[in-house]
Parts: sequence; C-alpha cells; structure tokens
Amino acid sequence: MKKTSVPVARHLFIFPLILLLLSTVSPGAYAVAYATDWNIPELDTARNVSYLTDVEKDVILEINKVRTDPKKYAEEVIKLILNTFVENPWQNPLIRKKGDTWLVTKEGTPVINELIAELQTIEPMQILTPSLGMSHAAKDHTEDCASHNTTGHAGSDGSQFWDRVNRYGKINLYQAGGGECLSYGSNTGIDIVLQLLIDDGVQSRGHRKILLNSNASKIGVGFGEHPKYNYMCTLDLAFDYSEE
Repeated sequence: MKKTSVPVARHLFIFPLILLLLSTVSPGAYAVAYATDWNIPELDTARNVSYLTDVEKDVILEINKVRTDPKKYAEEVIKLILNTFVENPWQNPLIRKKGDTWLVTKEGTPVINELIAELQTIEPMQILTPSLGMSHAAKDHTEDCASHNTTGHAGSDGSQFWDRVNRYGKINLYQAGGGECLSYGSNTGIDIVLQLLIDDGVQSRGHRKILLNSNASKIGVGFGEHPKYNYMCTLDLAFDYSEE
C-alpha cells in the first residue's frame, strides 16, 4: 500500500487587487463521478478554440460549472468527496483512498464542509471566456518552469504574472478580478479545479477566492509536464484584458 502526502500549497499576495497563488496536489486526488445534467454548450466556452488542449478546455468548463451554479456544484460534486475519507491508520490528518494510494490531507473533512457551506450561500457568477493572449502567457510560464525545473510565480527572466500577460495584451492591474493560480501534480481538469477550490492547508483560501471572484471574466490556461511534479497548470484570470 502506497502512502502519498499532498504537497504543501504556497501563496503570495503582490497587489491588493491581484492574488498570485501556488498550489500542489497529487494526481487524481479529488476526481469524483457526478451528474452530467449541466448546460454544457453554454459553459464549455473554450471547446472550439484551437490554442488550448483538452485538459485546458476542461479546466475552464469545470470552473464555469461552479461559478454558474455554486449550490448545485456543492451538492453534486463537493459532497461526494466526503465519501472518500476513511479511518486514519497513521497519526496524520484524515486521509482518502485513491486507487492504491493513501493521500494524507492537512485539514481532513472540515475544509470540505467549509467549501460546501460557502458554495451554498454565494450567488451565480458570470462565465469565464478564454483569452488567447493570457493563454500564451500561461503556457509560457508552464514551459519556463518545466525547462528550469522551478516552481513559483517568478519566471526565469524575473517576470511576474502581469509582465507575462502584458506581452500579449493589456491587463488592468487596478481592477479586482485578476490573479494567477499554479497547480502541480494534477493532470485532469476536474482535479486541478477541485484542488484549488478546496485549498487544503491554505489558510487564506486564496485560490478559491480567485476562482470564485465574480468580477473575473477572462481566463488563460497553460498545462504541461513538470520534471518534479509530473504536471503543472498555470491559470491566469482577469476582469479587464485587451488582446493585442
């Protein structure tokens, strides 16, 4: 039997209105089966674009599900995760079994219940639409981190989130709704999104705040391989972004 710890998440706040966050998670940690009665044609805003991979498109679809119907998402997706917790044979926080791997969490079920309660109280939000320029920026950062075997928001050239997205357009740094999330280890859209929503071990719940920011309207996604964590996904969100 294999035991795996979910890597620690880190977060960094740069501007009052820009949240930059880094998260890590083991592959398949949060994958659950759930109902499919969603308005997919409306929510799947990235499916027909040519510059995103299927995983990147799935990330946007999953975020749009929770944004447009938080209560339904809590009932049909998040609550199912509670059933994956098992008795803890080690002196660690509660764990969940995924395949033949025991995943050690930091907070156990309380963080899941917290997310459920939050989703049950917030109102539906606008859907996110993909941005070509922001996706280029996200892919650049994922590739840069992979080639240098690094993590974090700073690029090998010292660039930050706003520098990279401004190479392909213009972001309004002073408008709430922008930020960057980095996920390591997950290789499916739902796993990436659920890990960021749950935010296990992140006291500020900053990743959750970015994905559930009602002002956000644009998103860029860059998914790829990473030498240390196998996979990496960069998510760049903005309220106001002008493509070049």
